[in-house]
Amino acid sequence: MKYIEYKKPIKKLLAKVMRTSNKFLWEEQYDASQSEATSFDIPCTLLIDDLELEQREYDGYYYDKTGELVAFYNKESEKYDSPDKLLIRKKHLEEFLNRNDLIMFWECLGEKRFMIKEMRDQKWSEWSGLLTLTEKGIVGDVRKYSKS
Repeated sequence: MKYIEYKKPIKKLLAKVMRTSNKFLWEEQYDASQSEATSFDIPCTLLIDDLELEQREYDGYYYDKTGELVAFYNKESEKYDSPDKLLIRKKHLEEFLNRNDLIMFWECLGEKRFMIKEMRDQKWSEWSGLLTLTEKGIVGDVRKYSKS
């Protein structure tokens, strides 16, 4: 793989990008009401405002005007380093994207190193790709770049 170094700044705006969620962190250091820090993902302000979401009894659970649960934070397990995620109902997400003329995409980056006997025998690969949400589902590809 060949890398190109750009000496001039890129001046053309290709797209505006917005995160769909924000990390909420409430540290216990100055709060006697809890014994440890609380952290979870919440929808971004534009999602909350556009879908007219509100929290009710529990933090991190967002409901629409009809009382339907639309978005919530989920962590599979507290015991392990399990993935955590912000879940949003597909119907509401698609309506939001269409109404605001937005697309959803994921930038995928990864790296893997394999040690074979000696350090000098190391194998390395980098993975990179772009996936987008379309009417057909999630499309795109992730490619592997290798060097030894």
